[in-house]
Amino acid sequence: DATVFLRNPPDGSVYRLTSDVPADAQKIPIVAETALTGTRLRIWADGALLAECPAPNCTAWWPLSPGEHRFWADLVGEDKNTISSPRIQVFVEKSH
Repeated sequence: DATVFLRNPPDGSVYRLTSDVPADAQKIPIVAETALTGTRLRIWADGALLAECPAPNCTAWWPLSPGEHRFWADLVGEDKNTISSPRIQVFVEKSH
């Protein structure tokens, strides 16, 4: 079992952008958790740092963007080493 993990979104999730809602309002929560002791929990989206929070929980709102996207979290320990969660992938479809 992973000791650092993403609680949301589920791996393989599919989202669809809609023209009925303003683009800046179309976001999903990315939620990371750990049971380990560390100083910072970070959330990554497509290789870019999305959020950094005090461990053990971190939530960030990610704006939907068309295409495939990968997310993961890591915990920065007091010794500066990092432990990463498994990577998850989501797909965002364009509105029709």
